[in-house]
Amino acid sequence: MATVADLLDLLHRQAWELAQQRVDAPEEALQPHMRGWVKVAAAASRALAQLDVRRDLDEVLDQLADGGLASPGRPDRRLADLSVTFGGIGDLLAAEQVNVELAGYAARSRLHASMWAALNTAARATLAIAQDGGGSEQATVLATLATVTELAALIPPAARENLLDRLPAASPGSATLKGAVDGWAAAAGEVLTNDRQVTGYGLQRVAGSIALICQVTAATTKEAADAGLVDPDAARVAARALQRAAQAWRQAAAWPPHLRLGGRTTELRHASTALDAALTGPHATGLPERLTSLWAAVNVATLIGDEHRVMTARLAAGGGLWVSVAALPPAYQASHPGARRSGWVPQPASDTATSKPLATAARAATDALRNAASELDVAVEPIQARTASPRTGLKAAQVWETVTPPSHPRAPAVRSEAPMLPGVAL
Repeated sequence: MATVADLLDLLHRQAWELAQQRVDAPEEALQPHMRGWVKVAAAASRALAQLDVRRDLDEVLDQLADGGLASPGRPDRRLADLSVTFGGIGDLLAAEQVNVELAGYAARSRLHASMWAALNTAARATLAIAQDGGGSEQATVLATLATVTELAALIPPAARENLLDRLPAASPGSATLKGAVDGWAAAAGEVLTNDRQVTGYGLQRVAGSIALICQVTAATTKEAADAGLVDPDAARVAARALQRAAQAWRQAAAWPPHLRLGGRTTELRHASTALDAALTGPHATGLPERLTSLWAAVNVATLIGDEHRVMTARLAAGGGLWVSVAALPPAYQASHPGARRSGWVPQPASDTATSKPLATAARAATDALRNAASELDVAVEPIQARTASPRTGLKAAQVWETVTPPSHPRAPAVRSEAPMLPGVAL
């Protein structure tokens, strides 16, 4: 299963191959290159926009993408390949927008820098051709692109590692853990945001599912630490936080017997069953990929948890729960002599004391989950200070990688990352 890291490795390898190509007739190669940049600029602009970090290149990329600097014809093959890889990264980030946002600004900035570094290598390759081929206007635009992205290219590759590198390409269907989580989240979100569809079973089942996600993620985080894939100290802290969150959500799922909210939530029932099977059934992927999927599942669960908290608070404030007459204060029973003590009535707006514990438990569970998600981020974050390649979890001294500049006589020397074979994203 391809990850963002795999696509980045391919992106840098393609950029480096572009920089290494020998150009004997730059005046002939310039226009195919510029036609290739029409595609690269459009795809890179879309991928970078998903991160919402810096927009310094908007004008330059727009100028390259509009085709005004290129004549009609076939684009350079290497640049066309580069555009496809940028497009793949953009598609993956768009499909994982929730995880992109929750990963935080630091992770998005590192991924942003990695893409800028590839643009820098490619821009310098075409800039040399434009300078030798007499393309002064093209050279001006490409020089701007190379200048803006230069600092990103100087950042050591290990320092650009980030949480988002681990995101895998989407696999459709609920047969995968991601598919099951996405299906569950869609069904849960429908129930939790609709006053007419929400039920007591739905609220309890969602809380129980979040508890299971936390419980399984805690166990998998410990397993990953034992296997040397993540830092053991951070993993222990994250696992304890996840266990506390699981317990808090189990408490949120345990409604008192005197409160009810009827109705049918068939789709949620089916989606929750599929999620249970994906979480507890046989593992179809390796430990690194499973931990990545569970990290993403915890991110999704935090959003569903927020919706659960909001709906629970609304109901607890007198928005539609049913309460056992026997649980109401004597004053209510005295003023409603026709109400049987064994019966059920809509919760009076004047008496919400019996339902306040529901809102309190949901709020505590949400807080515990957000804390656990933050600790999990730390646990699975690449540790640049102690690993040369955090994706593999190998302990080694951090190194600065340098490469020999391209053979073209006008291409400036650039410190960049050497091509790496795609590897496991942990």
